[in-house]
Amino acid sequence: RDATLAVINSRARAVAFAAALTPITLASAVALGNIYAQTTTQHAQISAYTNQLNADAVITTNTGAITPEALTRIRSTPGVTTASPLVTSSGWIEEPYDGNGSDPLHLLGISAEDQGGTVLATEVTQGSLKDLKGNTVALPEDVADSLTLKVGDKITMRLGDGAQVQVTIVALLDSPSNYPNMVLPADLLTPHTTTGLPTQLLVKATSPDVVSTLTGQLKDWPGLTVTDDSALTNNVQASADVEAMINYLLAVLAIAYAAIAAVNTLAVAVLARRREFGAQRLAGANRAQVRRMLLIEGGIVAVVGLVLGTVISLFTVLPMALATGQILPSGPIWVFLAVVLAVILIIWPVTALSARLAMRRSPIEAVTLPGQ
Repeated sequence: RDATLAVINSRARAVAFAAALTPITLASAVALGNIYAQTTTQHAQISAYTNQLNADAVITTNTGAITPEALTRIRSTPGVTTASPLVTSSGWIEEPYDGNGSDPLHLLGISAEDQGGTVLATEVTQGSLKDLKGNTVALPEDVADSLTLKVGDKITMRLGDGAQVQVTIVALLDSPSNYPNMVLPADLLTPHTTTGLPTQLLVKATSPDVVSTLTGQLKDWPGLTVTDDSALTNNVQASADVEAMINYLLAVLAIAYAAIAAVNTLAVAVLARRREFGAQRLAGANRAQVRRMLLIEGGIVAVVGLVLGTVISLFTVLPMALATGQILPSGPIWVFLAVVLAVILIIWPVTALSARLAMRRSPIEAVTLPGQ
């Protein structure tokens, strides 16, 4: 009976119902849209980045850099066919001007002498990576087309530390559009990074046994660790997490807005119904039954608001997922559950407290009060 009465009241009080529903819907849409758009983009970027690289093992360091002596020792290990430094940074094309303004391009540094198409998995459409030595660069084909550049042209780049360098285009790459990398020789890019030395090595070996041997040899080498290619995600994950924090903050602000708006609306709506509650109690309902009716009404507001907010967020998230080559958005389910919990914690406590205040008077006193 409580549920039936709650549904009838929701229909009869459509205006008040909509007033409480609007902030919940808006907050759910903003929170879910921002967070899942970020996680979907982040997943696509990490996949695009790692798919451009090919390694049997990744050597990392916790000392901040891999020394030339360590690189020489690793390269001299029997069965190691490739041991290429991996350097990541950001930079800009200054001449010809690329129009990106303050948005930097992704820079990737690898060792030219180890490059035979094994470490860099991106397809070369023109030129050759064997020429990636000295002041040279391999450009994503999309970037080259937008600037009307071809193999053999010279461009001026500004690297992450502000240094300018003129480089010659030696290859064009079929890089993914959602995470293109400009590839430079590691010897050229490394001095312009924070440490001045590479922090990761990509290793290709003739067999898995070689990787096991390398792991044993490096146990006594200070700070070096041999891992699988999952370590490649660390480079992208760090910067993606910074961007994610902005979207998480927007989600928190949206929930905070919903809390303020919904609390005020629900409290006023419940307190304005004191005469109605008095009449129900005179008709035989007790306080617990009235309170259950109000909690069910609040549950209806929460469910409808979450459903509408989820549908609205899909209009943002689904096109982004399709644009990155995914059918469905990527992201943890706990984010959705956290939004559901937040909405419930906004609606039910204020409803219960307002109901308690609205029924403090006796039924006879309540029905004589002005209001509905």
